[in-house]
Amino acid sequence: MRSLKTAHSRAAKQRGFSLIEVLFAVAISSVSILGLMAMTVISIQSNQRGDRRNDSVRVASETAEVLMTVPFDDVVDCQLLASNNSSQGTTPPSCLSGQDIDLFPDPTQEGLVVSNDPEVSYDVLWDVTALSDDLKQIDITVNYSDGTTQQTNQVTIYKHREI
Repeated sequence: MRSLKTAHSRAAKQRGFSLIEVLFAVAISSVSILGLMAMTVISIQSNQRGDRRNDSVRVASETAEVLMTVPFDDVVDCQLLASNNSSQGTTPPSCLSGQDIDLFPDPTQEGLVVSNDPEVSYDVLWDVTALSDDLKQIDITVNYSDGTTQQTNQVTIYKHREI
C-alpha cells in the first residue's frame, strides 16, 4: 500500500506544465519582445534625429570657419539652398569669391552637404549686420527637414577688421 502512494506522489510531481501555463508564458514573452522591438525603433529614430542635428551644427561651424577667412569687406549676406539646387545650377553664388569657394564643403550644393543621411538637404543662409566700421555680426542659419517638421540651427559670430 505504501509503494502505491509513493508512486502516485512521484507521478504527480513529474507531470510538467499544463497547456494553460505554457500559453501564459508565451503571451508574456511575446508582449515583452514587442515592447523591446518598439523601444528599439524609437531609439533608432532618435539617433537619426541626433545625427541630422549634428550634421546641421557641423555645417554651421564650417560656414563660420569659411566666413572668418573671407576678407572683412567681402563678407555679405548669402544663401546656399540645397532645396533649390536644380535652379541654382553648378555655379557658386556670387557672394562667395573664387578663392573662398574651395574652403566650403559643397558651395553649389550639387551633391548636398556630406552627412550621415544623404536624403536630408541643408539650406545655409547668413545675414551680415555692420555693427560699426570695424565690426560685423554674422547670423548663420541652417535649415533642414526632420521628417515632417522643419528644423533650424542658428549661430552668431562676430568678425572684426584686422588692425
